[in-house]
Amino acid sequence: MSIKELFEHSIEYEQQDLQALIMFLVIEKQVLTMDDDKSELDLYFLPKHNDRMGKELTAYKKKINAKERASCFKVYTKQGETLYVYTMTELQASAFAKSLNYEPLKIVYESDDRLMTFNNVNMKISEITKGRKAPCLLGINDIEQKYDGGDED
Repeated sequence: MSIKELFEHSIEYEQQDLQALIMFLVIEKQVLTMDDDKSELDLYFLPKHNDRMGKELTAYKKKINAKERASCFKVYTKQGETLYVYTMTELQASAFAKSLNYEPLKIVYESDDRLMTFNNVNMKISEITKGRKAPCLLGINDIEQKYDGGDED
């Protein structure tokens, strides 16, 4: 998959941090091109680069006036329950789950267009989250999964 295709996916799934990283490396620094393979990004995800890249991306997002936007995340927990949380980032979803005394095992982004049953009514996530402030708990499903380490979707 090319960086261009990954960028298009990041737009579709509203992954703003990934969009910012790609724009920073392709447009700002010009160290990669949209035609490069996505594996070229692996270098920038190495733990030894986390602090520096975090600072660079924060400054870049401020420069381009990027606004953070909350999203829904599905958090699979060690307790066998699935939490649906509305947070700014996957990291915040993990921390929020821990604050509720759950041990996160896996966190998955949920699209705003996904239908969920909320108060016995099928609604899009975008309708459920309208007017809510992050972080917040949208719901808990104790029968949806019994985490086995595999992919759930």
